[in-house]
Amino acid sequence: MYMLSTFAYKQGLIFCVLALALPGCSKKSDDDGLKNLTTDASLAISVKGIQEDFNINTTLKMSSNAGERRLSQQSNDGTAIDIVTHVDFDAVLSVGSFSDRHNLSVDKLYSSHRPLANLQNVTSKPMAQGVKYRLILRQKSNGHVVYNDVMTSGADFKIDVVKGQTYEWIAYSYNSETVPPAPSSSNLANATITTGEGEDLLHATGEVTVVNTASPNAPIVMPLGIVFKHSLRRVMVELNTMGMFANLLEAEIELMDDYFRKGVMNVSSGVVVDQQVITGKRAQTTHKAVDGYEYNDRRAFYFYTTRTDDINNFRVTLKRFKIALDEPGLTREFNTPVTYTFAKLPAGALGRSVLAKIDLVESALTVGGVAWARSNLYYQAGHNPYRFGHMNRKSRADNTFFTAFTIHPRGVGNRVAGDPCEFVYPQGLWATPTKDQLESLKNSTSVIFGNYGTNISFTPINENTAAPYPHSKLHFNLNGRINGGLLGILVHSGEDRTVEIWSDNRTIDLLGLANLGISYFKGENHQFGGALGLSNTRTRNVSTTLLGDVELLGLSLIAAEGYRNVRCVRK
Repeated sequence: MYMLSTFAYKQGLIFCVLALALPGCSKKSDDDGLKNLTTDASLAISVKGIQEDFNINTTLKMSSNAGERRLSQQSNDGTAIDIVTHVDFDAVLSVGSFSDRHNLSVDKLYSSHRPLANLQNVTSKPMAQGVKYRLILRQKSNGHVVYNDVMTSGADFKIDVVKGQTYEWIAYSYNSETVPPAPSSSNLANATITTGEGEDLLHATGEVTVVNTASPNAPIVMPLGIVFKHSLRRVMVELNTMGMFANLLEAEIELMDDYFRKGVMNVSSGVVVDQQVITGKRAQTTHKAVDGYEYNDRRAFYFYTTRTDDINNFRVTLKRFKIALDEPGLTREFNTPVTYTFAKLPAGALGRSVLAKIDLVESALTVGGVAWARSNLYYQAGHNPYRFGHMNRKSRADNTFFTAFTIHPRGVGNRVAGDPCEFVYPQGLWATPTKDQLESLKNSTSVIFGNYGTNISFTPINENTAAPYPHSKLHFNLNGRINGGLLGILVHSGEDRTVEIWSDNRTIDLLGLANLGISYFKGENHQFGGALGLSNTRTRNVSTTLLGDVELLGLSLIAAEGYRNVRCVRK
């Protein structure tokens, strides 16, 4: 739309009254408003974006709540990881600096096992359409204000100006549809506005000289692109459900104290003065997608403050959340409040961000002192590819069968050595079980055999799974294995009869030249013979078996021995 300066105001007003029934005065024209200018010089105003300072320095800051079970282990880069365990899910807490622009970069750093180094950069991101901001334009020579009004991002407009003049401009916004107030005084050097309560606050300033040295007599349209900067410190509380292999549908959190503060900002300089505590803003249900991130397993609650010192004992209660399971139409809601304590959110300058991250993780089932995943590992190409199935269905799908010591299942890419459990998010929590851990199942007295070749289960010490998850026990389906047959044809065998799970052990080392014997768990539960299958005689056998694997000078024949399931354990 066209915006006229004060010295052309009357002419524009008369024009708009006469043409009230026409769209020209309220709608941007086809040539972006370059027609019908009342002078031969104008400023073309647009918002170019919001400057983001990028500084990642992620450290683990765990909860210190009394009464929580906490398990310690080592991540891939040697960093200590504490897992805060609860009834139906676990959590890993971390604190770090954050920038929307580089969320994807953070994920890549995690996935490649690279440490999160101190990285610095400055970039900008687009401002959302429809955001309100106030623009003030004044002549530098005499301080005369020629424009002062509220504008909308995404709607470019023109202001008539005078050739040869230099203009100072000021812009500020709450980065929302909230209308920014007018300055508190006509003396802009001393004028202020409130920082708001928990809202973002953006500020920008500069000057422009209206001149075209190449063609002094030609009409001038000078571009004025506004790039805002953040004026407050931002605290982002992220809920991440990648470790639950699910999209986050709903969530509610509550802060356990009044951690944030507000004040005023000088309109001209952008200097912020801290004044008082923000109260009554603890409960939050409005979570947003993380900018630049296209999936729904990361959601964020944003808080803005004039406070720059350390925030100690930052406590967040996760009151409830709801996730979508991996089968269409199935969801699960958690309604038992859990409070997490971040020991310290470190001090930071205004305009910078700090991240308090809660990685929600599928809880494990403990049998014989070993914490087991609830279902077998499977691989799904694309985002967050290593997963545990929510419903633990019986399956003969290729993406659930792996060869020993390889990270890809049958039919996916080349054979690459490694532990596939290491790649389950967040990396460093899970591993393929050892021979001793498998032996703990063999020696367990809590084994339960399903009827007529369905499953083998074990009773954990923490039966804590609620509907719609199907099992509160450590449950193994009789999926069998895939073997190499004649002429290289792979054959699915043992289905409905055996459970076969890989270990991470090469049992015998022969002079360093050959490895012979791989431990794997084999459980059997099936009926034999009988007319029309009426016999109910079943073999019940849980054992650890040696499987011949000949490896000489890097040549392995294990692929010929087939594919088995992988059930991960906590490190």
